[in-house]
Amino acid sequence: MYLAKSYSIIGYQRLVTELGQNPVSLMRSVGFVPAQFNGADLFVSYSKLAELLERTALQCQQPLFGLLLAQHQPLESLGPLPLFAAQSHTIGDALSKVSSALYLQASGVHVRQISTGDTTQVVFDFDISTPLGITQLKLLSLGHLCNFVAEITGLSRYDFEISVSAPAPYQQDCRPSDYKQIRFDQPFCGITLSTRLLTQQNRQYPSAISSSIKRHVEFLREQFPTSLEEQVRQVASALLASGDCSLELVAASLDLHPRMLQLKLKEQGVSYTQIMREIRQTIAEDHLRRKSMSVTDLALNLGYADASVFSTKFKQWTGLSPKQWQKKVGKT
Repeated sequence: MYLAKSYSIIGYQRLVTELGQNPVSLMRSVGFVPAQFNGADLFVSYSKLAELLERTALQCQQPLFGLLLAQHQPLESLGPLPLFAAQSHTIGDALSKVSSALYLQASGVHVRQISTGDTTQVVFDFDISTPLGITQLKLLSLGHLCNFVAEITGLSRYDFEISVSAPAPYQQDCRPSDYKQIRFDQPFCGITLSTRLLTQQNRQYPSAISSSIKRHVEFLREQFPTSLEEQVRQVASALLASGDCSLELVAASLDLHPRMLQLKLKEQGVSYTQIMREIRQTIAEDHLRRKSMSVTDLALNLGYADASVFSTKFKQWTGLSPKQWQKKVGKT
C-alpha cells in the first residue's frame, strides 16, 4: 500500500466548507475519519487520498480543486522537504535533494528532472491509481511543486508552465484559476523551467536554514503539543535525511539544551539514542527495499563513516546484513 502524510491536505475541510459542501461526509465516503486530518501526523492511504480529491472536485464542481487546495496551503504542508532545500546551494540541487527525500512525505510518487537544452522538465511519476483517476492528485502535487519552486526562486507560483498528463477535467461554473499556464493531455506531468534557472543560487541558501528549521518546529509543536518524542523524531528525521544531524542541532532546533532534551525524553520513557536507531533503521529499510542507492551511499547518508560500520549496526538491528535483508525482502 502506498501512503502519504495526512497533513499534505491541510486546509481541506475549511476549503470544502467554503465551497458549500460537507467535508466530513466526503471523507467518510472513502473510508476516512476526520480525526486522521485534525493535526495528527499520520500516514493515510495515498490511493484513498486521490479518490477523496476526485470525489470532492465533482461534488464541489471545481475541476481544478487540487490546484485550488494547494493555493491555500502553507509551505508546511510539504513537511520537512523545504528544510532540505535550505541546505542546497543551487536551485537544481535543492530540487534533487527534495526528490531523494520525497518518500518521507509520500510513497508511490517520484520526481525527476529531464533537461532538453534550454529548458528542464521537473516531472512527477505516480505508481497509484483509482477508478475515478488521479487528476486531482496530480493537480495538488503540481500546486505543491509550484509553491516549493516559488519559495526557492523568488518567482510567482502562478507563472510556471504546468503540464498535466490527463484529459482536461469537466467544465462547469467554478472559481477561476490564478494559474496562467495549464495544459492538459500532455505527455508528462510536471512544470517546465529554464535550465539556466537551475544553476542559480537557491534563495534560501544559506541564511534561511535557521528560519526553515524554526518554521518546521513551530508546525510540529502545533501537531504534537504534548509529545516531545514525536517532535524529536520529526526534526531528527529531517536533519538526518539532509545529511546534518546531531543531538546538539536537534536540541537547538527545539530550543532546548541537549542535556535537558535527554532528561525530558527519559521522562517520556524513551531515549535519544533509541529514537535515532529507529529512524536510521526505518530509512535504511526503505532505501534497501526500493534499491534507491548503494549500501556505501546509504551508510554515508545515515551518518556512518563507512559501509562496514553501517552493516554491523544493521545486523544488530535485524539479524541480517543489508544485502541479506534486501535479498530476503525481494523474495516476499
